Amino acid sequence: MNEEGKEQQPKADERIILNVGGVKFETYRSTLTAYPDTFLGTMFGDRNQSMLHPYNGNEYFFDRDGRVFHYIMQYYRTGKIMWKSHANCCSSTVTREEILQEVDFFQISREDIGLREQHPVALMLDKFVEMLETCVWQAMTVGETIIEIIFAYNNKEVFEVSPDLNMLNDIVRPFAECGYFFLSMFGREIEQHLKTEFSGLSCGLVDKTEDFHKPGRIVLKISWNTRINRKQILGESCLAKHRLL
Repeated sequence: MNEEGKEQQPKADERIILNVGGVKFETYRSTLTAYPDTFLGTMFGDRNQSMLHPYNGNEYFFDRDGRVFHYIMQYYRTGKIMWKSHANCCSSTVTREEILQEVDFFQISREDIGLREQHPVALMLDKFVEMLETCVWQAMTVGETIIEIIFAYNNKEVFEVSPDLNMLNDIVRPFAECGYFFLSMFGREIEQHLKTEFSGLSCGLVDKTEDFHKPGRIVLKISWNTRINRKQILGESCLAKHRLL
């Protein structure tokens, strides 16, 4: 390797280990000092080197939650926190509140990471959309290709789901009181979101209002043309080795 290549390599003494509640993260000092206004950026800055007291040579202990610190390191490495709460994603044990607590502790600007406090209606809207996504996934697992959900305005405790499956009713039930509001207010945006999330999916929204002065029911119809590929499903399951050729 030429001299120029050597100069581009981080120095060995710049590599540090952050022991956060027993979980160790290895990084370079320069990764942290790239954000000088944050807690770690200031701590490992050149002017504070004499104040550092590592143990085991280059290891520093922080009595914080190592699970959540994964997202803090993500910020230092990428400039953003990639946290998603969608119900159809892998279930995360880290909550938004926990991340925000660590963001504040490590003096990272909430504006920089896009995790500002959500309006309560926006928060519930996200949960409503997640519920619809979960319904699609669950219906797919039993071979269904269409879902129809009806929310009533004049009787918010009444809702209808077709096909009439217990698992779908249980998923929709917590949103019986707000379903009409969200579909009437944000229906078109919800349709576009679902079409983006699921390939081959189509949505239809119908407001079944019989009396102009008395809103009635709103219907969301979701369908998809995804066919079950038996060979693919078997190949990706625990039954793959027993597949009959």
